[in-house]
Amino acid sequence: MLKRKLYIPKVTFFILIFCFGTIHKIESQERRNNTNFVSDNKGTYRYMSFKTHLGTHFYTGKSLDDELKGGYKSIEFRYAWQNRNPEHWTNKYYNGVSYGLGIYTAYIGTPGVVGTPTALFSFINFPHKNLSKRTRIITDGALGVLYDSNYYHATKNPKNDAIGSPFSIYVNIGLGFESILTRNVDLIYGLDYTHFSNGRLTVPNYGLNMLGVNLGLKYHYNRDAKYNDPYISQERFKRYPSLAAPKDIKQRINILTAFGTVQNGFQETVNESLETDRFYTFSGYIEYQLNFNVKHGLDAGLDLFYDGSLANIYTETKDRYLYAYHFGYNYTFGKMLLKLDLGGYMGPNGSKGKEDLWTRAALQYRLFDWFGFHLGLKTKQGFSADWAEFGLIFQPFKW
Repeated sequence: MLKRKLYIPKVTFFILIFCFGTIHKIESQERRNNTNFVSDNKGTYRYMSFKTHLGTHFYTGKSLDDELKGGYKSIEFRYAWQNRNPEHWTNKYYNGVSYGLGIYTAYIGTPGVVGTPTALFSFINFPHKNLSKRTRIITDGALGVLYDSNYYHATKNPKNDAIGSPFSIYVNIGLGFESILTRNVDLIYGLDYTHFSNGRLTVPNYGLNMLGVNLGLKYHYNRDAKYNDPYISQERFKRYPSLAAPKDIKQRINILTAFGTVQNGFQETVNESLETDRFYTFSGYIEYQLNFNVKHGLDAGLDLFYDGSLANIYTETKDRYLYAYHFGYNYTFGKMLLKLDLGGYMGPNGSKGKEDLWTRAALQYRLFDWFGFHLGLKTKQGFSADWAEFGLIFQPFKW
């Protein structure tokens, strides 16, 4: 019999560095550039927000129905800053984007079984259309690392088939509203979706998917107003009129090289002749990317995958490769790119039992014009995690 053991992936800390390091670099650049322009916004603008969430689970596992039937409740705290340079990307085309760090904790079911997960995350907030003089629409996204002390254990906690390791990925996507109450305070409310998963780094990994409503308060302040400078009295950041992104056709050839690790064994038929239940994966593609402006683009490419966990079915290494294709959409903000792909497999038995369609959600950070980092999740069978991808993206050709 294979020996089951807990695996705490070191790559989890790459996620933490990826999120928080990017935010630190953005703020450092802001400080260096903050005196070289003329602005209506005098000072250094920050805000803090406190928000509560409640809603229901979309659970796909097999043993937590009773524990999750009461829904979930959670709270979060966020701290954010805004760049006051009117020529900065956050203001010029994006309506005054803000970004920052946060902490989240949740009551999502029976604590003795599911625990009380806590996450550290980075986030970005995109303002949109004004509904009135005092209310506007916003969307936001958050990515971070989640810790849960009551993860799965074969004897101590066998019911928790949603979370198989102490560390997981935390994702939150929201659509909401901000209404001005006072000079400093906003009422914030809306809908959001939250996801916990470790990308099959450790099984079980049915994950948790939660949809609900939120309500909270946001407090704006000017960090420099304390100096009693008559030119620095404005507490709330004043949004600049955002320009429509001009048409700017750009074309690129992108090459991805990414790796991951996965585990087999939970409620699966296991090949007892194997010496391990942990395997390595590879993701690579060559793709054509077409951008219409600084924000929006489309892509299409050919993919090569290697899934070592197919050793459970295929004894020959050559049979563990998968050949695929994808079509996708990408959204660029600053040096970050959000990538959403839908793909299929090629060749006889091309999916190797993973079903015909797969998806990828990824964030890419452009370190140089031709090179960047890639953090993604490939899925199978609809939106079930197949593996997490950690890699490098190259852009050798562009025109």
